[in-house]
Amino acid sequence: DAVNIRAEFKAYQHVLPKPQELLQGKHSFQTLRKMIEGNNLQPPRFLQYNTENGIKPHHALCNLLLTDYEVDEDFKLSCDARLYSLLVRTLSFGKLDRQIHNPAEFIRDQFSRIAEIVPASVVKPPELRKKIINRGLTVPNYFLAPEDGKQFPPHIALLVLLQDGEKESQRMNSRVYHIGFSLYAFVALFLRIVLE
Repeated sequence: DAVNIRAEFKAYQHVLPKPQELLQGKHSFQTLRKMIEGNNLQPPRFLQYNTENGIKPHHALCNLLLTDYEVDEDFKLSCDARLYSLLVRTLSFGKLDRQIHNPAEFIRDQFSRIAEIVPASVVKPPELRKKIINRGLTVPNYFLAPEDGKQFPPHIALLVLLQDGEKESQRMNSRVYHIGFSLYAFVALFLRIVLE
């Protein structure tokens, strides 16, 4: 099904906002659907209603992430990234994680922490949250309850992953961004230590 989701994406990809606009705007399900229909295109299955044989964005996101996790070796952390992550967690006494700048990498990183307990079959969001919490793991933002203020809409997370697959957010992986974000984080940490 992940192959079909990616194939559908190519049909409406050109009408979507750029990844950074999509993330900042957090466009609603209905807004994205109208945007696609306004260009005389059929909405993807995860933006269709149940009466139209649509699938929930949560299920499509799980399917896509599970498929990527099982197939793609890059999905799992490289040796360098693991060492860097271990170093950051050790120096911060387990309070901080490694810095991730690309939103799609962040989504994959959150998922890789819970991938082992996500079933391949369709499971309702409250049941999945309960499984994750019962294992003592942190629930990824895109699996939080909609009423939670930290919730990141699953349809947006799915579109961010699909756009990343088409290399639309590659500029976030440049050295300039990494240096800029790292410098900003270092200054913020330094100021926090000095001011407290």
